[in-house]
Amino acid sequence: MKRLILIFILGYLCSSSVITGAETYTLNKCIEIALESHPDIKVSKANLKNANYNIIKTVSSFYPQLSASGSYRYSQNIQPFESSSSNYSAGVSLSQNLYDFGRTGGRVRAAGENKNYNELVLKEKVQGIILNVTQRYYEYLKAKRILEADSESLRQSEEHLTQAQDFFKSGIRPRIEVTKAEVQKANDKLALINALNSLKIAKLRLANSMGMDHMDFEVEDAVDTQAFDISLRDCIQQAFKSRPEILEMESKVKSAQLNLAIARSSFLPAISASGSWNYSGSEFPLENSSWSAGVNISIPLFTGFSTLSEVKTARENLEIAIEQKKNCELSIRLEVEQAYLTAQEKRESIEVAASGLKNATENFMLAHGRYMAGVGSMIELTDAQVSLTRAKVNYINSMYDYAISLANLKKAAGMLNYNQ
Repeated sequence: MKRLILIFILGYLCSSSVITGAETYTLNKCIEIALESHPDIKVSKANLKNANYNIIKTVSSFYPQLSASGSYRYSQNIQPFESSSSNYSAGVSLSQNLYDFGRTGGRVRAAGENKNYNELVLKEKVQGIILNVTQRYYEYLKAKRILEADSESLRQSEEHLTQAQDFFKSGIRPRIEVTKAEVQKANDKLALINALNSLKIAKLRLANSMGMDHMDFEVEDAVDTQAFDISLRDCIQQAFKSRPEILEMESKVKSAQLNLAIARSSFLPAISASGSWNYSGSEFPLENSSWSAGVNISIPLFTGFSTLSEVKTARENLEIAIEQKKNCELSIRLEVEQAYLTAQEKRESIEVAASGLKNATENFMLAHGRYMAGVGSMIELTDAQVSLTRAKVNYINSMYDYAISLANLKKAAGMLNYNQ
């Protein structure tokens, strides 16, 4: 059976890439890899570039629009006399928007607000990826520690079975002691198989969150269990100041206000200037020339209620954006409060689990000593062993669950970052 334990341990080492050649990553390194390769980041960066291009496109309405044209026409008369003629023309024209009562300026500001919105979306994606990698990182470390606890439990079961068999052969203990030890060994073997599979899945999830298609790496065994000494009120205030989701909603409200102003400006005139210079003739060089210049004013008298409909739509969109912002604030407040309470619970669980582990260890040592002395029973020993393994797992869960809850709280409060 010791060979079986060795096989499990070797399998664990191979799956964890502890064997020579695997690189060890810190949490910050895992996050850095994820931010460099994650598709969501690439998409958000592309959207941000498009927002910048849209600003350039919108600002171009402030500049003069210059164009050139040229044409050639050939005509032929067949009856009553055959004749033909050619005509050439070339020219340039210039137009300039003079004043449109803030319509163009509003579009430029709206384009700038759209850029700001896309910057916030990118920041939100970054924080989401940081949280996801952090969660997967600690879940992998937790699975690794649980595997170690289950491996130790199986080793103890092996020793107990050997001792029970020796006692039975010596006539000191009945056969039921051996069967009880065999049952415990089988249970521990099954637990180890499950723990090993959970470890493999946890590593797959970590690699996936990093955007990696292989698992040829190991991670540094470090866990953050420091107390979070910021009050709930400060967490909520900080969330309202820095959470990208709230800032996105504020940006949407500003964009809706600008769109309403743009829609209203459609009722007002637009003033522009234009000029052109043209040459024409039947042969080169072109001898006929003309030029024109003028100021144009366009007044919308009736547009079939389309402008009025645009204004009403823009007004409703503004109301929607305002209500969405309120709903976002309520959701984030709830998220912060829940994350804060969960972090407190997980922090308190560490001390309780540590105390339980200490007591379970002492209880197991006593039960083991009693059994070896021939006083205690196998039932007492296996119960103590099960309690010890459960206490180890509880302590492991409490540490890593607290680290995960702390990351969730920092994300909820808009404080989740990493050291580059």
